[in-house]
Amino acid sequence: IMPGDVELFDFAHDTAFAVMYNQTSQSHVLSKLEFLDDPNLAAISIYDRKFVPRLDYYLFKSELTVTEVGANTRIRFPSGMYSDSNIVYIINAAQESSIDFQEVTVQQDGTGYYADVLTTSLSEQFVIGISYEMLVELPSFFVFDEQRSDRRNVPVVENVNLDIQFSGSLDVHIARTGYDTRAITLEQVPADIYLADAPAISRFSTDPIPVYCQGSQAYLTVRSINPLPVSIASYSWEGFYNNRGIQRLA
Repeated sequence: IMPGDVELFDFAHDTAFAVMYNQTSQSHVLSKLEFLDDPNLAAISIYDRKFVPRLDYYLFKSELTVTEVGANTRIRFPSGMYSDSNIVYIINAAQESSIDFQEVTVQQDGTGYYADVLTTSLSEQFVIGISYEMLVELPSFFVFDEQRSDRRNVPVVENVNLDIQFSGSLDVHIARTGYDTRAITLEQVPADIYLADAPAISRFSTDPIPVYCQGSQAYLTVRSINPLPVSIASYSWEGFYNNRGIQRLA
């Protein structure tokens, strides 16, 4: 889902260019989308890897109009960057190992949209951008046998295991037929039990999600709105499967 009304779109190898129209500011925006992280532009550097912040319309400090207003730094947004109800994040990633990000309050005057941020909370280099939701819907769970899914003998799923790589926290919504939807937060770096200034991203982890119902009645959705990288390498399930039930022969 693009952050604006797309009026023109084109590709150059692994880079996409889009001209979008912002209804709020009634202006056009030229944006590019990199399908591969460019190390020269990646602002996050941890675990000997570099990542681009997971933000729309993101800009570096050098690309913004920044002024000092008392104890705050006033950051002006270019025309067309901000739309009503958008969530704006600032991410400090210049310290190479730790990652600090914060949501900012957007204000408006006769010049346009801006945000006042406490100067002492900003690093020498920062990135600002618009949050977007990462969403993955996992299919129902069946045993694949003889080149087809066995829908007669449905397994009982106890846990679903997500294999995560270089990721921040995730929210998992578990919908089960006949039950209220549950929300579980997978904290990759649990609060209060990590080294000071450690990155809020785990290198590798396997997180179990309790389901406890028939595979045909389980619907899992993985979400994230923060600007940290997200990578789901694979997933698996564990439970009970019995194919010795009553079967009618033709």
